[in-house]
Amino acid sequence: MPSRRISPKSYLPLPNTTQNGENYSASTYGNLSINQYIARVDHKINDANQLAMHFIYEYRRFPNHTANPNFGTIGTYPMFNVALQYLHTFSASMVNELLLGYDFEHVKQLSTRTNTDFTAASIGINGFVQPNGEPWPPSEQGFPILGISGALSLGDTSSASNIDDSRTYQFIDNFSWTRGQHTLIFGGEVRHLQDNATTNNTPWGSITFNGVQTGNAFADFILGVPSSLITPEGVPLTMARQWRDSVYVQDNWKATSNLTINLGLRWDLWVPPHDNLDTSRTLDFSTQTPTLVSLPDPLWHVSHLNFGPRVGFAYSFPHQFVVRSAYGVTWYGGKFDNINILQLNPPSDPSFSLTNGSTPTNPPTATIENPVSPSIKPASANVTSLPADDTHRNLYVQTWNLTLSKQFGSNIVDVSYVGSKGTHQDTSIPYFNTGPPQRRASR
Repeated sequence: MPSRRISPKSYLPLPNTTQNGENYSASTYGNLSINQYIARVDHKINDANQLAMHFIYEYRRFPNHTANPNFGTIGTYPMFNVALQYLHTFSASMVNELLLGYDFEHVKQLSTRTNTDFTAASIGINGFVQPNGEPWPPSEQGFPILGISGALSLGDTSSASNIDDSRTYQFIDNFSWTRGQHTLIFGGEVRHLQDNATTNNTPWGSITFNGVQTGNAFADFILGVPSSLITPEGVPLTMARQWRDSVYVQDNWKATSNLTINLGLRWDLWVPPHDNLDTSRTLDFSTQTPTLVSLPDPLWHVSHLNFGPRVGFAYSFPHQFVVRSAYGVTWYGGKFDNINILQLNPPSDPSFSLTNGSTPTNPPTATIENPVSPSIKPASANVTSLPADDTHRNLYVQTWNLTLSKQFGSNIVDVSYVGSKGTHQDTSIPYFNTGPPQRRASR
């Protein structure tokens, strides 16, 4: 092995066992510390007006260590929540509740090499740079993953350079009116979400050695000839914003002395999220060859049919026997990953996959020193896209339950059944249409 490939620092731990034909044994572990502070103030202005306010602050630290002691992550998670409640009593039968809320959460899971002078070039891996040829900034640096089949991997494998800085603003108003045997609740909610977040898979790139070159993966690693690689995608950022609005009504009806019926209806408007940075891209399928374009506005067609009915009852039989049952539909407008994942498209994310040659007619040209060989045509560009028809079916969940309760002396026995069914669940669909690697035509 050429001496230039011998690193002055070893990133592989020494053998520590001989059991079962293995030479190394270790486990991953992490530490978690949580400090939480809660304050609450209740103030009665007069018989008709009351105020309540709470403040919650929490700070988490969660450093993690991998089986390879040379790699680990730094994790921090500060958060705080503030809420204000104002109750106004118009009369014994009419009460209004106003709720204002704010939630802040900022999680960061970073490599121990992030925000240092570390670069891939400093360990002899060249070419893992930005498209303009410049090194990635210190905030987007980490040790590339070196995967060796059958052996301990190297690299910052347990960290995805996860950054999520989110804020939620909430306004809720509920009006309760008791009239005869009916208690009516009318209300509405307006929620604004802000999320400055990353979504990445291989922020610092990965190089794989699987034995295709010599028949032994570790031999391939020693020779520095990989089978495939993924170039770094960095830590692209999305500034996602979304409005979520709802109105609802419910009637709690005391139909008889032993029968209570609950009837309700909720309507949700999930406005599609948008990216304030305008760095995300999606595919335009209207052209003969799909091309990457800026996101449409709105992101997809807005649904105005998100009605969620709910019905329930409780019936008291003689001999202290009660039956309760309910059914409801709840709508959900989708995760922010629907838009965050689109930042992984070019040009924000320049990542692509390469498969090295491994035959006499197609010899390997990529090495660990220069993995991005200009003679290899990318096997695939890592691209994600919105659906071609600009539709997004909102998830809805149906839940139902039945509970039988019987009192025996001072004891109560409950027997319950709970069911749920999700429809149009939020997920991604992969397309495995990667072609075989090809050598770039000489010029």
